Amino acid sequence: MNKNDTFCVFEGVGKTKMTIISSTRAVCPAPPSTKDTAELYVTLNNQDYSDDDVPYFWYKAAKLYDINPKYGPTEGGTEIHIFGTDFQKGH
Repeated sequence: MNKNDTFCVFEGVGKTKMTIISSTRAVCPAPPSTKDTAELYVTLNNQDYSDDDVPYFWYKAAKLYDINPKYGPTEGGTEIHIFGTDFQKGH
């Protein structure tokens, strides 16, 4: 296997370099996208691709407008209320 031929392909979005961690783990950075989802494929030789139809999902980054209170004791434990938009449950 040539490390220069290992990629993740986000269908319709782009291809990023894959780093092999072990025989069962690999890491790829997700490219920026305006899409919500894309099928993810991997290749170890830049010719043959997986065919498992595994989706990858993008979500909008949350925007913070305010927090209350703005300070608390150094020992922690203060409940902070966060105000903003685009919060996604489970992300």
